[in-house]
Amino acid sequence: MTAEKIRIREYKKGDYVYTKRLMQQLTKSVGREFEEDRWKKHISIRLSSGVGGMLMAVDEDDHCYGMAFVEVRTKPTGQYYQHHPRTDKYGYITNVIVDEKWRGKGIGEQLIRRAIEELKKAGIEIIRINVNENAIEARKLYEKIGFKEAYTVMEYEVKENNEK
Repeated sequence: MTAEKIRIREYKKGDYVYTKRLMQQLTKSVGREFEEDRWKKHISIRLSSGVGGMLMAVDEDDHCYGMAFVEVRTKPTGQYYQHHPRTDKYGYITNVIVDEKWRGKGIGEQLIRRAIEELKKAGIEIIRINVNENAIEARKLYEKIGFKEAYTVMEYEVKENNEK
């Protein structure tokens, strides 16, 4: 399969099995356990929110090779962006996953470029994408497309007996 034979389309009902497989690959790669009930709920919420959607990278037989969530968010404080004073909304691309057997063939780039197109059509001027600090190849791709590091997110894991 080559990237030229891949097309990007919106999620449809029969795609769940593909998204599950892709998400299992992602959770394994970051050392987490896949939780199917949580994933089903996540998809349901994302697809019913009416804001954004889910893009699928498929071949002519509709086999899936990758996916990405695309959404429009609003700054919760209602503040405007320093360099874009006309808007308090931004686009967000998350869960960009390409099947591990098909990485490095341009599929991720197609997904991201299509997501950018969709967000531009929605009038979005700022688009964010998240990347795990260990995902070196993904970071290179995002930088190639034109994304720049804007800030760092820190995480705190709450545990039952957390002493900190």
